[in-house]
Amino acid sequence: MTEISITNNPHRNGFVLGHRHFAVLHEKCLQKLNLITDSILGIQFGPFFKYGYTENCLEELNINLMFDNKDSYVFAFCAFEHLKILGIPHVIVKDNRLKRSTENDVSCSFCLPKTLEQLDFHSNVRSYNTRRIANLTILRWLNLKGVNMANVTLRDCNGTIYGIENLEYLDMSGFNCRVLSEHLISHFPKLITLIAQDGNLGIGLNTLKDASEFLKMNLDLKHIDLRKNSIKSLPDGFLNHSFRQKLSIILDRNNLQSLPNFPSKPNTFQLISLKYNRISCLSEDDMVKLNKIKPSNIFHRGNPIECSCNTLRFLK
Repeated sequence: MTEISITNNPHRNGFVLGHRHFAVLHEKCLQKLNLITDSILGIQFGPFFKYGYTENCLEELNINLMFDNKDSYVFAFCAFEHLKILGIPHVIVKDNRLKRSTENDVSCSFCLPKTLEQLDFHSNVRSYNTRRIANLTILRWLNLKGVNMANVTLRDCNGTIYGIENLEYLDMSGFNCRVLSEHLISHFPKLITLIAQDGNLGIGLNTLKDASEFLKMNLDLKHIDLRKNSIKSLPDGFLNHSFRQKLSIILDRNNLQSLPNFPSKPNTFQLISLKYNRISCLSEDDMVKLNKIKPSNIFHRGNPIECSCNTLRFLK
C-alpha cells in the first residue's frame, strides 16, 4: 500500500498540499492519505482527482485539520470512486448545496462514493446544532456498513434516515433525542451495533407513541449501548422482538431504580450491564425474571443494593 501521513507537524508553516512542490505525488497511485495536523492551511484536491478514476487508488482518506470556519472547504468526495474509508471531523464540513425543507430542518439528500464502507464523521467535542432531523436521504451508500456520528448534536431525532440499508454499525452518541421518531432507524434492517450514549433518551423514549416500533425492523441487533441517558425505565415493548442473536445491552450510569422492563423470553440476552444506577433492591419477581431469561453475564456494580439472604444468594 502506498501511504502518506502528515501528522503533528510542530511548525505552522502554511504549505498548501497540491502545490507544484508536491507534483511527485501526482504520479503515484496513493492508496491511503492521512492529513492530521494544524500546519496545513489549505488543500487543493484537483491534483488528486485522478485517483478517483484509477482502480485501487485512494481507498482511505483521513482528514483532521484546524481550518478556520471562513476557510472551510467543500469536498467533492463523490469524485473518489474507490474510496472505502473516510474519516473527517464534523467541524470542517460545510456544504451549502444541501437541499433543506426549512432553515432549521435537516431534510436533505447528499452523495458520497458508492464504494464507501466506513464513515467517521464524529466530533471530538459536543457540537450543539439548532437543526433537527426531518428526513435524510443518502445517495449511493449501498456498501456503507459503519457510521460514527458521535457528538454531532442535532436539536431532535424526530425523522427518518434513508439510503443506507446495509448499515451494521451506528454511533449516534450525543444526539439530542428528547423528541424521537419510531422510524428513525427503521431503514437499517442489518444493523448489528447501536451506540446511543448521552442522548437524552430517558426523555425521548417516553415520547414514543408505540415503543415497540422503534427496533421492530432491526432484528439483527446484537449490541445496544444506552449509557448516560437519564433512563428511569424502558417503555413497554421496547425490546419485545424476536431478535436473531442474543443481545448485549448496556444501561450503565442511568437513573434506574429497579430492574428494567426486560422481556421474559429465555435466550434473549447475552449480557446485561446495569452498573452505576440507583437500584437498591431486587424483588422476588425480578429474580424470577432474571432466572428465566438467564443472561450469560449481568453486571450490577455501583448500585446501592440492600443485602438480604435472597439477594445475596442470587448475586452469588
